Amino acid sequence: MEHELGFTKLCLGIFGIRTFHPITGTSTRWKHWVIVISLTGPCSRCLKKQGTIYKMEEIPSPKPPLHPHCRCHISPMTSIMCGTATKDGIQGADYLLK
Repeated sequence: MEHELGFTKLCLGIFGIRTFHPITGTSTRWKHWVIVISLTGPCSRCLKKQGTIYKMEEIPSPKPPLHPHCRCHISPMTSIMCGTATKDGIQGADYLLK
Protein backbone atom coordinates (compact mmCIF):
# COMPACT_ATOMS: atom_id res chain seq x y z
CA MET A 1 0.00 0.00 0.00
CA GLU A 2 2.81 2.39 0.89
CA HIS A 3 4.44 1.74 -2.50
CA GLU A 4 1.12 2.28 -4.30
CA LEU A 5 0.65 5.64 -2.58
CA GLY A 6 4.18 6.74 -3.52
CA PHE A 7 3.62 5.71 -7.13
CA THR A 8 0.30 7.58 -7.24
CA LYS A 9 1.94 10.75 -5.90
CA LEU A 10 4.73 10.39 -8.47
CA CYS A 11 2.26 10.03 -11.35
CA LEU A 12 0.19 12.97 -10.14
CA GLY A 13 3.34 15.09 -9.93
CA ILE A 14 4.47 14.12 -13.44
CA PHE A 15 1.14 15.01 -15.02
CA GLY A 16 0.86 18.30 -13.14
CA ILE A 17 -2.23 17.41 -11.16
CA ARG A 18 -2.33 19.41 -7.96
CA THR A 19 -3.08 17.43 -4.84
CA PHE A 20 -3.60 18.41 -1.23
CA HIS A 21 -1.41 16.96 1.51
CA PRO A 22 -1.97 17.99 5.12
CA ILE A 23 1.02 18.50 7.40
CA THR A 24 1.60 15.21 9.20
CA GLY A 25 3.93 13.92 11.86
CA THR A 26 4.44 10.93 14.10
CA SER A 27 2.30 10.80 17.22
CA THR A 28 4.15 10.83 20.52
CA ARG A 29 1.02 9.82 22.45
CA TRP A 30 -0.63 7.02 20.44
CA LYS A 31 0.39 3.80 18.67
CA HIS A 32 -1.62 1.13 16.87
CA TRP A 33 -1.54 -2.52 15.82
CA VAL A 34 -0.62 -3.00 12.15
CA ILE A 35 -1.05 -6.28 10.28
CA VAL A 36 1.05 -7.24 7.27
CA ILE A 37 -1.02 -9.32 4.88
CA SER A 38 0.73 -12.30 3.31
CA LEU A 39 -0.35 -14.35 0.29
CA THR A 40 -2.41 -16.61 2.53
CA GLY A 41 -4.11 -13.62 4.17
CA PRO A 42 -4.14 -12.59 7.81
CA CYS A 43 -5.10 -15.04 10.53
CA SER A 44 -8.27 -14.32 12.49
CA ARG A 45 -6.31 -13.46 15.67
CA CYS A 46 -4.27 -10.81 13.85
CA LEU A 47 -7.27 -9.46 11.96
CA LYS A 48 -9.12 -8.84 15.24
CA LYS A 49 -6.20 -6.73 16.50
CA GLN A 50 -5.79 -4.61 13.32
CA GLY A 51 -6.10 -0.91 14.11
CA THR A 52 -6.30 -1.33 17.89
CA ILE A 53 -5.07 1.93 19.43
CA TYR A 54 -2.88 2.06 22.54
CA LYS A 55 -1.36 4.85 24.59
CA MET A 56 2.36 5.09 23.89
CA GLU A 57 3.31 3.86 27.38
CA GLU A 58 0.77 1.00 27.25
CA ILE A 59 2.08 -2.51 26.59
CA PRO A 60 -0.33 -4.55 24.42
CA SER A 61 -1.29 -7.96 25.70
CA PRO A 62 -0.66 -10.15 23.86
CA LYS A 63 1.97 -8.33 21.85
CA PRO A 64 3.18 -9.31 18.38
CA PRO A 65 4.23 -11.74 17.07
CA LEU A 66 1.14 -13.81 17.88
CA HIS A 67 2.25 -16.92 15.98
CA PRO A 68 5.10 -18.28 13.85
CA HIS A 69 5.51 -16.23 10.65
CA CYS A 70 3.49 -13.36 12.15
CA ARG A 71 4.63 -10.03 10.71
CA CYS A 72 2.34 -7.78 12.76
CA HIS A 73 3.88 -4.85 14.59
CA ILE A 74 2.98 -1.88 16.74
CA SER A 75 3.67 1.50 15.12
CA PRO A 76 3.26 5.11 16.22
CA MET A 77 0.19 6.66 14.62
CA THR A 78 0.39 9.42 12.03
CA SER A 79 -0.91 12.73 13.32
CA ILE A 80 -2.27 15.64 11.29
CA MET A 81 -1.45 19.16 12.43
CA CYS A 82 -4.56 21.03 13.53
CA GLY A 83 -5.67 23.53 10.90
CA THR A 84 -4.14 21.59 8.00
CA ALA A 85 -6.48 18.60 7.65
CA THR A 86 -8.56 20.34 4.97
CA LYS A 87 -7.66 22.77 2.18
CA ASP A 88 -9.41 25.75 3.74
CA GLY A 89 -8.66 24.80 7.35
CA ILE A 90 -12.23 25.39 8.52
CA GLN A 91 -14.25 22.35 7.43
CA GLY A 92 -14.37 18.66 8.21
CA ALA A 93 -11.65 17.36 10.51
CA ASP A 94 -10.23 20.85 11.08
CA TYR A 95 -13.53 21.99 12.54
CA LEU A 96 -13.56 19.02 14.93
CA LEU A 97 -9.90 19.41 15.89
CA LYS A 98 -10.06 23.10 16.86
